[in-house]
Amino acid sequence: RSYANIKKEPWFIEYCCLIYNGTPIGLMSYSLTHGEDDDRAEQYKPNLYILDIQTLPQYKGFLSHYFKFLENKAKENQKDYLILMCYEPSLERVYAKYRFEKVENENLMFKKL
Repeated sequence: RSYANIKKEPWFIEYCCLIYNGTPIGLMSYSLTHGEDDDRAEQYKPNLYILDIQTLPQYKGFLSHYFKFLENKAKENQKDYLILMCYEPSLERVYAKYRFEKVENENLMFKKL
């Protein structure tokens, strides 16, 4: 599987660029279908699955904007949850500030909308 399959099977990935003062400073990717086939997320359906969030190091404090956009996108598409994989334990505390909860014994985090 490849993240290069924009709006194509198997994940129908969407990409968004965050622009600040006319300058691209970040990128995020998500899927409205990928998390639906993840057995670890069985109880967190329907969901919007966050694949990646990146921001240039010199621009901090934009995470709330990413999550607001993703929450709105999820609601527009009748999704009840945001889910994401969290491979970095240090990020768990960051995501928890945005009301994400860790799934026990998994690298998965979710947020009920």
